Amino acid sequence: MRELRKVWLLHNKVKKNLEEAQAKVSDNLKDAKQKAQEIINQAQKRATEIVDEAKEAAREEADRIKSMATNDIEQQVNSAKTALRKEVSLIALAGVEKILAREVNAETHDAVLNDLVAQI
Repeated sequence: MRELRKVWLLHNKVKKNLEEAQAKVSDNLKDAKQKAQEIINQAQKRATEIVDEAKEAAREEADRIKSMATNDIEQQVNSAKTALRKEVSLIALAGVEKILAREVNAETHDAVLNDLVAQI
């Protein structure tokens, strides 16, 4: 009987140890799952940050390119205006030269001016 009692006590002790081990494993598994979820949440947060940073960098680059294009267009418009002014000045000067080269009378003067208007 003594041996049976020892076996029974040993069985209870083993059973208690097994339950404690299972509880510890369950707690460890719960902690591991919680830590894994925290890591996943951090990774998702960082991924969102990276995407937002990339969007902002792309926005800044687009603004920079747009600004450069606007400046280039303004320079081209100004160049075209300058060239047009030069051309108009040359045409006007040519008209004045023609007027002065001819005999100045109203009929000739009108013909030269009409010719200049057609050129402009």
